Amino acid sequence: RVVVMEFVEAVAVRDHDELVALGAKPEQVLHAVLGGLLESAFVHGCFHADGHGGNVLVGPSGQVVMVDFGIVGFVEQIDQQGCAEILLAVFTNDFTRFGTGLLMLQAHGLVGPGAGEAMAEVAARHLATGDFSQIRIGTLLKEALETASQHGFPLPSQLVLLFKQILYFDGLARVLAPNFDLFEDAKAFVPMLEAVSAGDIEGAARLAHPAQ
Repeated sequence: RVVVMEFVEAVAVRDHDELVALGAKPEQVLHAVLGGLLESAFVHGCFHADGHGGNVLVGPSGQVVMVDFGIVGFVEQIDQQGCAEILLAVFTNDFTRFGTGLLMLQAHGLVGPGAGEAMAEVAARHLATGDFSQIRIGTLLKEALETASQHGFPLPSQLVLLFKQILYFDGLARVLAPNFDLFEDAKAFVPMLEAVSAGDIEGAARLAHPAQ
């Protein structure tokens, strides 16, 4: 038995057939999940850190519901800027920004010089082709995290948690909508991340809910 705060009538996103029967559109669900993760982490500084397919639900009216907040991650504003730059590098196919983000984290003592250069090479290898249909953001971030660890500079646990949520999302997208274009969808959130990168969290909050 589990003590809960409220009952929510909803379907887990991992239950594809039930989701379709509900009339939910996978692409819209994914857009809402991605937006919720980015806003919570980069505007509010905290995020659901266990967002697998069983903890992400869709209600009768199409609203996305997150349950089981047993693991919550936190991102300090000083780290939000560097992380935003890294995601902007991926979402805009500009791997020089990946290096900029690493330099920001490096300046705060989060990433060592050797690890930063190696991680930038990982990003360049994935992004340089410009063929977004062949790029898996999950694979890119997984390699980057492994590279940092191999160089003796593992990222702080909170940032690892954040990147792991993006890995979860990547896996979820493969199941729900294999043809979902993450890079095209993510363009809606680029202005918000640009504001975060510039240190304008209030501006980012205003940009957190772009029209689909």
